[in-house]
Amino acid sequence: MSFASERSMRLARYARYVSLLALAVLASCERVVGIDVAEGPERLVVEARLEAVRGLTVNRQEIRLSTSAPYFSNTTTPPARDAVVDVVDDQNTRVRLAETSPGVYRTDSLPLTGRAQLHPPDSMEG
Repeated sequence: MSFASERSMRLARYARYVSLLALAVLASCERVVGIDVAEGPERLVVEARLEAVRGLTVNRQEIRLSTSAPYFSNTTTPPARDAVVDVVDDQNTRVRLAETSPGVYRTDSLPLTGRAQLHPPDSMEG
């Protein structure tokens, strides 16, 4: 037997072992583990980004409010409705945002200077 054919036989055997090992790893058993996740209290979720763009007369700002949902829930998070949403700057200038759709609060004017902060609603209905 020549050296080349002996080498090709070894490579073929090696490839067969690697293929069998890969097949065993990929086709291994799968075990489903059920995890009991305790539901926490309902929380307010605030999605907001307030920006002032120089030169724009309409400076539309939007804040979305929703409430948290259980982790494994396949439903959308419920909107936080009928909230009073105020944005206040460091000069104590207050702008109230109007609810334009469920959980979405908007304003077309945000004439605030300096830093602004969102005052979360004291109470929500919904």
